[in-house]
Amino acid sequence: MSSLNVLRGMNLVLSAIAGTVSVLALMTWTYPYLDAERTSQLAAFTGATVGGVTGVLAIAHLILVFRLGRGRGRSLQTLVALCLILTFPIGTFYAAYALYVCWANPETRRHLGGTEPRPFVRPTLART
Repeated sequence: MSSLNVLRGMNLVLSAIAGTVSVLALMTWTYPYLDAERTSQLAAFTGATVGGVTGVLAIAHLILVFRLGRGRGRSLQTLVALCLILTFPIGTFYAAYALYVCWANPETRRHLGGTEPRPFVRPTLART
């Protein structure tokens, strides 16, 4: 399960990076628009768009940290990986590794696919 833990760690780091970029974009471009003399509407719109998109991406990465540990989140992980595959070089490396872990690694395929064997639980008989 080490490759799945590495992927969860990568998601946590990318969540922190995307959250920081989101806050910085909002503070740099959108917040000064409250003072109309300092910036233009285009800069405010750009800051809000960049901040919103990276904020959603940060939340998606954070959700993946928790869902992958429970054996869920393969489809969301695939969607996030495909969205980041063109952001060379870090996003491409991350996307290739995430797709490998979710779809090609046999150990994590069992864990994420729900075909992992369940632990044996001794049935109990109801006493009357």
